[in-house]
Amino acid sequence: MIRLEHVTKEYDGFRACDDVTFTVQKGEILVILGPSGCGKSTTLRLINRMVERTSGTIEVKGRNVDTIKGEELRRGIGYVIQNTGLFPHMRVDRNIATVPSILGWEQKRTDDRVREMLDLVGLDYDRYSKKYPRELSGGEAQRVGVARALASDPDIVLMDEPFGAVDPINRLRLQKEFSQIQRKLHKTVVFVTHDVEEAMLLGDRICIMRQGKVVQIGTPEEIVLKPCDDFVESFFGAEGALKLLSRYRAADYAEDVHSEGSPLETD
Repeated sequence: MIRLEHVTKEYDGFRACDDVTFTVQKGEILVILGPSGCGKSTTLRLINRMVERTSGTIEVKGRNVDTIKGEELRRGIGYVIQNTGLFPHMRVDRNIATVPSILGWEQKRTDDRVREMLDLVGLDYDRYSKKYPRELSGGEAQRVGVARALASDPDIVLMDEPFGAVDPINRLRLQKEFSQIQRKLHKTVVFVTHDVEEAMLLGDRICIMRQGKVVQIGTPEEIVLKPCDDFVESFFGAEGALKLLSRYRAADYAEDVHSEGSPLETD
């Protein structure tokens, strides 16, 4: 679905991204994880050409991004950032309707989609659709940001520290809600964070970056249990294996046990 091959981005001789290569499969969440300044946000913006690369190749859905106009490319990719990026002069419903309106959707279809998206992110349409962004809490604004990114039903969603500005309690709630949404929609997601626990909770695979380079890519289990070097090992800390437990829900485990035949079952 997304492929970067030997991608480099230079600013006055400084390499923000240095020979970055990875592939994102259809329907998976790839989390780009690393310390501040490691190049993860730049990598994300290269995918939708908000930033132009210096060298290398980027393909989206089998097409070289150079063959697609930047505006057209971005209209087909959902994008969520830390501070939501909502238009302050537009009510919630119009914010969510931005891309469908640009794409020329009929009004009824757009209105129905707005209602559907608010329901998807857990916000009551009658209560929230006519509010302005300034009337929302941080968590509510992030929900609207996710709803807007999904409104045109894009196959790909890019998320840059989307929950980073939210308090810890609401952040965990948003992470779990997004995980539930992803299980329903199966979008292809590239998710940038510096939060290890967030990466472990959400990522199908994790891409560790350092100083513009990709250090290791793998499932959370692979990276935690088989780190490629001391940097990766220290990044997760001594409790890395315990953090893996956040990936597993007790309900899922119970369902698996039941399907295999619970010892409590009787004839």
